[in-house]
Amino acid sequence: MNELFEALYDARRNAISSWQGYHYQGMVALMFFMEVLVRRYDISETEAEKIKLRIEWIEDFVLSENNEAKVICQVKKTLNKSNFKEVLGNFIGKRQIHRLG
Repeated sequence: MNELFEALYDARRNAISSWQGYHYQGMVALMFFMEVLVRRYDISETEAEKIKLRIEWIEDFVLSENNEAKVICQVKKTLNKSNFKEVLGNFIGKRQIHRLG
């Protein structure tokens, strides 16, 4: 049993390839979901093509319309005083901060 435990928590394990796979799956799922919304609410393809979601572009994700950034978001798992000031400093005057949860 100890061998199994040590194998699971070996510091040499690298999760980058797994994370990249999950990241790709998430992007495909989001694209599929958005396509369903477009069909369900009868939004024309021309109108839908004006709206883009860009992940890891200017910030963590950006919603743009007609190639102009409309919503720029920074995502933090936890927000303490130190990183709040840093995030706020990056966003003042050009972006909004939304706290979820």
